[in-house]
Amino acid sequence: MRQGLTRLLHRVADGDTVAYNEFYEAARPLIQAVLRRTLYKEDFDAAEQEIAVAVWQEARKFDRSRASAETWVAMITRSRALDFARSSASKRRTEKAFADTQTEMHEETPSANFAKEELRQMMHQHIDKLPEAQRTLVELSFFVGLSQREIAKALDMPLGTVKTRIRSAFQTLAELLPPPA
Repeated sequence: MRQGLTRLLHRVADGDTVAYNEFYEAARPLIQAVLRRTLYKEDFDAAEQEIAVAVWQEARKFDRSRASAETWVAMITRSRALDFARSSASKRRTEKAFADTQTEMHEETPSANFAKEELRQMMHQHIDKLPEAQRTLVELSFFVGLSQREIAKALDMPLGTVKTRIRSAFQTLAELLPPPA
């Protein structure tokens, strides 16, 4: 097999598609063995596609004096599989975080939503009593949902000024709002 794969790989490097098909079919058991040790089963097909493309594109880099064809294809497979595993893990974490957030958003009870809306209405009633500079910052923070850093950047204000004014505004509003029942 060693001489056969090496000869086929040199032909692949020259752009021979027939040799590529033969090489890939001969190397496929090795590729799949490396994938089984590295990836989840559901990722095999996609990773194998990436490896097939990599073998075709990188065949010119094969140097028989540095490694056998088997070692070369195993190293490419391992490298691509690890990249794929990292990418898949990151994607799974992102999808899980998004799903968790969506679940949390939908798990709020009608009474919790009502309480939030009631608080918003009370805030609107009392927000007009704030100085304009504080009112603008509270509206951007509480109603629009901007962070203090985003507000500072948007209004071209020092972050410390934004923080102080928002804190003062919320202290004033806390005095104006009725105590919780």
